[in-house]
Amino acid sequence: MKHIFSALIGLGIILSSTSFVSASSLVWNDKDAHKCIWSAGYRYSENLWKCIRPWELYTIKNNSVSTGNKRLDAMITQKIGKITQSFQKDAEWLIRELWLTGTTGYELQIDTTLVQTGNTISALVETYSYLGWAHGQSLNYTWNYDGKKNKLLFLSNIVSRKELGVISKNIENFLIQELWDNIDIDWIREGLSVKKLSNFGIFTLQTDDSGRPQFIEFHFADYQVGPHAIGMPVVKIRLGTLDIVK
Repeated sequence: MKHIFSALIGLGIILSSTSFVSASSLVWNDKDAHKCIWSAGYRYSENLWKCIRPWELYTIKNNSVSTGNKRLDAMITQKIGKITQSFQKDAEWLIRELWLTGTTGYELQIDTTLVQTGNTISALVETYSYLGWAHGQSLNYTWNYDGKKNKLLFLSNIVSRKELGVISKNIENFLIQELWDNIDIDWIREGLSVKKLSNFGIFTLQTDDSGRPQFIEFHFADYQVGPHAIGMPVVKIRLGTLDIVK
């Protein structure tokens, strides 16, 4: 009986010890090189030189959605990753330099809108970030993808340089009419100059069932064609006639 009792005690010690080690390894043994505990939500900040829980300092809302195309999803995910990392770096640098503590009110919001017509997928990613300045910053990014041919569509695939010149003039006249109380014609013309193709680089497409482009919608950046007060104009063009769809 004495031997049985001793054996049971020994088994109890082994089980108890095994249980303790297992629980510890699941919860606390996931520290990184800086001893930040990932399972508790911590990561190391190169700017703050310490372990942080990001959501305790700033807010990131990523409302992105899948396009249904793996290659296109990978491109968008990579871009969103870079945007997020840049925001975190800037936010943490400001927190350090300004000696801020607790929740800062800094935020990054990412929204994705998809337009799919025929074999064409147009993805619009809209970002808004606030880092304590007079107002936040809004930036847009677009991808236009031919799902059948598995390739990106660029502006040069849609309109000629001559057609773009006509589109530019039509948009100029439209904006002058719409923004009559905030007009700076030189500002508008510079923002619509076809000499700089990036002025028209943010756009989405609508095609017919055969994949032929029917409409193109241009998204202009903050301050591109006027002051912050006018917002970020969006102008839709009917391809073929090149007139504006109001």
